[in-house]
Amino acid sequence: MIEHIPQWMMLLFVFFYASVITSFLCLAVDRLPHQLKWREEPDENLTIYSPPSHCNECKTKIRWWGLIPIIGYLLCKGKCLNCNVKILIVYPLSELCCSLTCVIIFWKIQDFQTSLILCSIFLCLFFLSFIDIREQWLPACVTIPLFWSGLVFSYFAEPESKILGACTGFFIMYLSMKIVSHMKKDDVVAGGDIALSCAAGAWLGIDEVMIFLLISSVIFLLYSIPYRFKGTVFVPMGPALSVGFFICLLRVI
Repeated sequence: MIEHIPQWMMLLFVFFYASVITSFLCLAVDRLPHQLKWREEPDENLTIYSPPSHCNECKTKIRWWGLIPIIGYLLCKGKCLNCNVKILIVYPLSELCCSLTCVIIFWKIQDFQTSLILCSIFLCLFFLSFIDIREQWLPACVTIPLFWSGLVFSYFAEPESKILGACTGFFIMYLSMKIVSHMKKDDVVAGGDIALSCAAGAWLGIDEVMIFLLISSVIFLLYSIPYRFKGTVFVPMGPALSVGFFICLLRVI
């Protein structure tokens, strides 16, 4: 049935649904730390499903057309219609970039199942990168399901290879962090980064996990330089792991 849908219509659906999902993920980045009480002073009334989307400044409920991904930002002229506070442009840009990426994946790969898997993982990695940059946190409610889904559903590697890949990702990441902790005399072991490495190993298998770790390490070293110049103590590794993970996924398809 899917094969009979015109390509332009399929890509239009992909763009629309990807933008809606990305919009929800941006909302989750803002609200999940409150719902899981990750913040020091969480808003206990704030969850990912309630209350309805509103201006963080004046609490005015956003009108339905203002919630339309990308278009809503343009209709509102990038600001709250009640108090005129600016809406961060990172939200519509994220919706646009993620939607275009998913469209390119479906357009280039042509296989529906593989494209759907890649887009799903890409959006998960986008969420993890975004929340790690904002909150210095990779939530287990995303990394653990990503790990198990790799063990069960990934057809990019054999079952034994997936188990070995997950174990390798765990041990190398854990040992690396313990060594750095010893050198810096400070605990830098991050469970979220280790879980994401395990998930990557489960999806990629043993043959690709070392390349994943190498690519991620190089990317991390490159973008950590500006952080060091600013004197930032903590540099989120989630974005580097996510980019390395996705690059290796594209290699194995």
